Amino acid sequence: MKIPAVKEVSIKAALRTLRPSLAAIVSGPHRSTRYDLVWEGLRYPPKVVIAKALEIEYGREFTTKGFSGGESAANAALRKLTFTIVAKDGPTGRLPLILHHRYGRPQAYGCFGLHYDQQQRHLNLGLSPRLSDDGYYIFTTLDKEGLDPAHDYEDELFAEQFVWVTRRGVTKEDADYVNLRQDDCRVSLFVRNNSREQFVYAGELDYTDQTQLVDPITGKSQLKIVWRLQHPLPDSLLEELTFGSRSASGKRNKPQSKQPARHARPPSTFDELKRAYTYALGTASDRLVIPEHYNYQVRLKKFLSAHGVVAEMERDFIDVAFTLSDSYIGEIKVTRNLTIAQAFRTAFGQVVEYRFLRSTNNPNMIIFLDQQLDAQRTKIASVHQISVVAQVGEEFLLLNPEIATAELADLFGHGKTIFTS
Repeated sequence: MKIPAVKEVSIKAALRTLRPSLAAIVSGPHRSTRYDLVWEGLRYPPKVVIAKALEIEYGREFTTKGFSGGESAANAALRKLTFTIVAKDGPTGRLPLILHHRYGRPQAYGCFGLHYDQQQRHLNLGLSPRLSDDGYYIFTTLDKEGLDPAHDYEDELFAEQFVWVTRRGVTKEDADYVNLRQDDCRVSLFVRNNSREQFVYAGELDYTDQTQLVDPITGKSQLKIVWRLQHPLPDSLLEELTFGSRSASGKRNKPQSKQPARHARPPSTFDELKRAYTYALGTASDRLVIPEHYNYQVRLKKFLSAHGVVAEMERDFIDVAFTLSDSYIGEIKVTRNLTIAQAFRTAFGQVVEYRFLRSTNNPNMIIFLDQQLDAQRTKIASVHQISVVAQVGEEFLLLNPEIATAELADLFGHGKTIFTS
């Protein structure tokens, strides 16, 4: 059957009519096999659109069996009216959305026939309700400035990884968060830089790991969940999501390049640069993306164990904690993409924060570095009663023994070999 003449206005009316039931259509017997019509960021089966448009225009029912799809029929008619037709094997995820395009919550929920109402609080949370395919949406805004301080979660986005900190009051036993960890659960990420933008559909996520945290201010539990992106983000899009589309002057915001340590390799992509910044600032994912940091922890734990000291690693973001006669907490910083000054500066701030905001027993403070520190900065640490230990060749060396207890000075004195096996 030849497709009767149909107007553009009828096609658009059909698209609006079909949108609430789109998720059922694309998963049912009328789904397209080779091509989709893309309109306002959503994908529609071309023959279904034509049939609905003809019904609207002529006032009687048309079935998709009455005409063919492809380039000689439905697709040709739609292209003639300037609608976009794309191959199904293009870059798309499992939802009827185009990967890396921008959408609002109404469009995202419209994939499942749900009407979005801003007054419905459960549709405005970071984690959506469980949807009809048993999957979930995660909505995240990376720049929290201007948001309610209660939403200051330390989410981190990288080219192939997303570190998501849940709302407070969540535990790993909660039903939705148990479901998220299942292999067959679809979890789709929608991410934006700030609350004035629409979300970028970043595709589906694969669960990797999780840690249960305790918020130091409220005492409520949270989860830090690490996800792998099935579709890595291009560097340009990652930069846009991290720093925003444009600055007030109209120029794109870019991070200032930092001079690496002499032996360090400068970051070669924006993703590597962002990981270096994240590590330096001590945000949620630093332990997960810097292998040198992990290797330092392994060496340190073996060293302490060989000297009869039991160390606890990664408790509430604290790199290392152990007890001699007194208790100690330490922050480790390696200089893969940092100068020694940058490593010291960030470790200094972190260990002070951990001691006064996350500890209840007033522990002694230590900074662990993988290079010697200059005398001026060592003196600054001493003034604030912070011990500094550096890896020097095959030894751990305490740089300011004059402020340390006798036990600590003996433990990290001269000639103490690092145990590497």
